[in-house]
Amino acid sequence: MASTNITIPAGASATVTNGNTNVYGLGNATLTAGNGTDFVHILGNGSVAVGTGPDTIQIGGAGAVRASGSAADQVTIAGAGKITLGGGANQIQLGSGSVSVGNGANRIAVSGAGSVSLGTGANTVTLGSGTVVAGGASTGREGGSLPSNGNDAVTVVGAGAVTLGGGADTISLGSGSVSVGNGANRVTVAGAGSVRAGNGANTVALGSGTVSVGNGNNLVNVTGAASVALGTGSDSVTVGAGNSTVAATGHATVNGAGGVSATLANGQVQLLNTGAYQTDRAVSGAVTLLGGSGATRFVGGASASNASMKGGTGNATFVGGAGHDTLQAGSGSNLFEFFKSTQTAQYGGGAGGTHVIQGFNTAAGGGLYVEGYTLAQLQSLGDIKVVGGNTVITLADRTSITLVGVTNLSANNLTTTAT
Repeated sequence: MASTNITIPAGASATVTNGNTNVYGLGNATLTAGNGTDFVHILGNGSVAVGTGPDTIQIGGAGAVRASGSAADQVTIAGAGKITLGGGANQIQLGSGSVSVGNGANRIAVSGAGSVSLGTGANTVTLGSGTVVAGGASTGREGGSLPSNGNDAVTVVGAGAVTLGGGADTISLGSGSVSVGNGANRVTVAGAGSVRAGNGANTVALGSGTVSVGNGNNLVNVTGAASVALGTGSDSVTVGAGNSTVAATGHATVNGAGGVSATLANGQVQLLNTGAYQTDRAVSGAVTLLGGSGATRFVGGASASNASMKGGTGNATFVGGAGHDTLQAGSGSNLFEFFKSTQTAQYGGGAGGTHVIQGFNTAAGGGLYVEGYTLAQLQSLGDIKVVGGNTVITLADRTSITLVGVTNLSANNLTTTAT
C-alpha cells in the first residue's frame, strides 16, 4: 500500500485514517493517526496518538506519544515527554519524563530523570535517575505471589528506585533502592542503598546500606557498613569498614575488614569499627568469630548463644557473654574479661555464662580479668579449683570459667584493669 505524505503547519493539528502515512510537523503539532504503518517527524514540540501499526515517531522538542496494539514502535522525544505504548517490542529514547509499556521486550533509554512502568517482557532500561517498576511487582524476603516477569536489565546512572518481578534481573544503580522477586538476580548499587530480594540465588554488591534476601544461596558484598538479613540458605557476605550487622536463619560466612571473619548458624553477628580496634560481637545463635592481623575485641552473646571466638595474629580481647563461649587465644597478646551484669551495657558480653578458655598464656601479654575479684579473693571464697588438669572458676552469679590445661594460675596472671 502506498504511503500518504502530510505536512502539519506549526501549531496545527491533523487526523489521518488507517493507511500508511508519512507526517511532517513544523512545530507544536498534534497528530491523531489510525492503524497503518506511520512515520512521524515533528521538528519542535508535539503530541502524537497512533493506532496498532508499527510506527516510527520522532519529536524534536517536548511532547507526548500514545500507541495501541502489540506492534513494535520506535519513539524518540528529545526533550521532556510522556510515552504510553502497547505490548510490542518497542524502542524508546526520551530526554526526561515517563514511559509506560506493555508485555513486549522493550529497549528504553531516558537520558535524564524518568519514570518507567514495564510489563512482563524482558526489558532493557537505562535512566539518568528515577524509578522503574515492572508488572506491578510487590516483593519481599518472604517471596509471595509475584508476577512471572521477564529477565530485565536496568541501569540507573544516578539515584533510583527499582521494583521488578520474579525474573532473573540485572540491575545497576548509582544509589537508591531495589526490590526484586524470586529469580537469580544480580544487583549493584555503587553508593548508599537498600536491596530487598526474594528466594533466588542473588548476587548483591552495595556501597553501604541494607540488604534483605530470602532463602536462596546468596553472595553479598558491601564496601562500607551494612545491615544484612539472610534467609535459610547458605550465604557468603563481605562487609567493609564501619559498623555492620549480619543475621541469618540459615548458614552464613561473613568476612570483614582487617581479615576478621565469622560463621553463623541461625545467628546474628556485629562487626564494629571502633577506631583503635575491631569489635566482633556474637549477638545470638551459633556463631564462630575469627580474628585477623589487627587488634580485635570479641564479645559473647545472649544466654541462648553458642559462640566460638578465635584470636588471630593481632592482639585480642575476649569478653564473655551470657551464653556458652569457647575462647581460643591467638598468637598476639590475649586478654580474657568477665563482667558483672551491671557492667555489660558499657563493656558488652553478659554474666552467668559458661566459658572455656583454650591456649591461655600470658607470655605475650594479656591475662585474665574477673570483675571484682583478685586471685586471693577467689581462693578465699573457694571459687577457684583445679579439676582434671584444668582451672575452673565458678562465681556467685553462675558464671563458669574453665582454663584448659592450666593448673598453676598465679596472681600475675590476673589483672585488675579492664580495657
